[in-house]
Amino acid sequence: SISQCLEKAERMTGYPVRSVWAAIGGPHIIAQESKGVVGVARSDGEIREEDVDRAIEAARTVATPANYEILHVIPKTFTVDGQRGVKDPVGMNGIRLEVDAVIIQGLSSQIKNLTKSIYRTGVDIEDLVFSVLAASEAVTTRRQKELGVCVVSIGASTTSMVVFEEGDVLHTAVLPVGADHITSDIAIGLRTSIEIAEAVKVTHGCAFPDEVKKKEKINLADFGATEEELVTERYLAEIIMLEVAKKRLRLPASLGLPLGISTVIERVSDPAFSTVVGLVAWGYAISDAQGRGHRFDLLSLGNVKGIQSTLVKWFKSLKP
Repeated sequence: SISQCLEKAERMTGYPVRSVWAAIGGPHIIAQESKGVVGVARSDGEIREEDVDRAIEAARTVATPANYEILHVIPKTFTVDGQRGVKDPVGMNGIRLEVDAVIIQGLSSQIKNLTKSIYRTGVDIEDLVFSVLAASEAVTTRRQKELGVCVVSIGASTTSMVVFEEGDVLHTAVLPVGADHITSDIAIGLRTSIEIAEAVKVTHGCAFPDEVKKKEKINLADFGATEEELVTERYLAEIIMLEVAKKRLRLPASLGLPLGISTVIERVSDPAFSTVVGLVAWGYAISDAQGRGHRFDLLSLGNVKGIQSTLVKWFKSLKP
């Protein structure tokens, strides 16, 4: 599958793919808090980039569960000589630098299986990125992260989420429930096959029964059923009903569409492409930061307009 995707991408773009940024997810991903502390031994007491890097590296020394590897060390806030809540300590003076960080880890066997599959295709891996973090860079803005936002990515078998506040990652989680479970519920409720249930879900699925007309009906024969069978769209919506964020939690909710690429072909402006667009933004930001000799800042990815032209050119090349 990976080889076929690479071949298709190379054929569409006309460029060879030598390395990739790969997304990783699944219920094995865990997160934990960590703290790193270092001393600033410089005579003038000024904190520099290398001091920040040492503090982040110190946070990495947290005891990890057996058979787990660290994917990300995401700094939240710094403390300089007891002064808390510092976002960027570079240039400040002090003798003790602390960092509060979130450590995201994955099961070693899962990571090795993924990397082995990719390496077998002959390409290198620049880095692995937790999938919902990548998606969040494509669908949220810096202001949303500052005010507080939760990004939920519903996959086939799992649902991943990440919570931001004041620009920091507060919490991440992976739930073992995904879109396939909804398909299974539809198949059971309509007494039909998984294939037909998936087609009905994609075509007529709705999570809000009150917004569906009671008399609107669906003929399962139109989706491959051997016999004609009519079901109401309202009944389908009642099976799917997932009114969690908007009605149960009383929070504003919106569909996560990639931001800053509105001029690209329509099929890319779809939630299904959020993680991919986020990986492009993530890789671009890290490469740019390394090229300028600066430390990569996760919050700086909150606005992808800075790389809009690059993304537009790349995605336009995908247009047949």
